[in-house]
Amino acid sequence: KIVIIEGKTEKDMIDIFSKKLKDKKNKKNISSISANGVNAIEKYVKFFNNGLVKGFVVLDSDKEGKQVKNNITSQNNNYNNDNTFEINDLIANNSSNKTLEDLLPKQIVEDICLRFFELDITLKVDEPYIEQIKKIQKTINEKDLKLEIMKFIAEDINKTSMTKDKIKEKYKLYFEFASNLYLKIKS
Repeated sequence: KIVIIEGKTEKDMIDIFSKKLKDKKNKKNISSISANGVNAIEKYVKFFNNGLVKGFVVLDSDKEGKQVKNNITSQNNNYNNDNTFEINDLIANNSSNKTLEDLLPKQIVEDICLRFFELDITLKVDEPYIEQIKKIQKTINEKDLKLEIMKFIAEDINKTSMTKDKIKEKYKLYFEFASNLYLKIKS
């Protein structure tokens, strides 16, 4: 089973959480790949449409993600709401335009902005974090920002003191997302 994800940093973050939260008793062979952009996902879907490998798709719940999900599910017989998800399909506390970064604690994203980009910002939880940051700091490189977020999360999650319960508490929304995704893939 393979999960197709929009971008590399999102793929890396999902892999980090999956590795740390893996159920050691139930070792399903699940891999993830980055499509390197939301618009490239449909090419991967065509490849996995042959049914040899079971493919799943995870998209942001933004305008582009919703459009690509609609295209995929309407044009491919093997893809539907059971294997093609936008973030809002996998979390209870959803807003209209959620991205994977929006599942992280806002304080962590704010701290990363200050530490690495000298940007003192107070994010609104009901608007996409990356969009808010780019509105205020127009020169910020989105890939660099996402990379710094991913590196911080990887370092934090991989601390020996970070148990599954501590991750669940600190990264509540992301934990819910990852758990629900795993349950959908597992079934």
